[in-house]
Amino acid sequence: MSRYLGSGSYGEVICETLRNGLPVAKKQFHCEDDFLTCDFIREFICISSLNHPNIVSMLDFHIPTCETKVRLRKEEKAYFRMPKANGSLAKYMEDGKHISPSMFINWVSDLLAGLSYIHTCGIVHRDIKPHNILVKN
Repeated sequence: MSRYLGSGSYGEVICETLRNGLPVAKKQFHCEDDFLTCDFIREFICISSLNHPNIVSMLDFHIPTCETKVRLRKEEKAYFRMPKANGSLAKYMEDGKHISPSMFINWVSDLLAGLSYIHTCGIVHRDIKPHNILVKN
């Protein structure tokens, strides 16, 4: 069973539960052309090479082939899966939850540590916003 979590310009994110019971977020890409598939592959390679406690880890991915699409007679989507977070900063704010000064300082510190790490890897995020800042607890 899956549950819709949100969407963006490249696709949508749904929540699934793996056979082992692990809840995951599945980011599905709209791949109408080869350009988006290349963006997906570039994003997957970029994220899968990172190893930092403040950056989401990648579990697996799927890229449909033309042969697969014909055989299944349906439009498959490229996707990758990652452990599901408890929510985003945007959701936290929408729910009107109070953020204590110490919690805010911890979150900003964690965010800056993650950004500093990816910058040392030569990566620029380009889409920092509350919806893309995931929270564990």
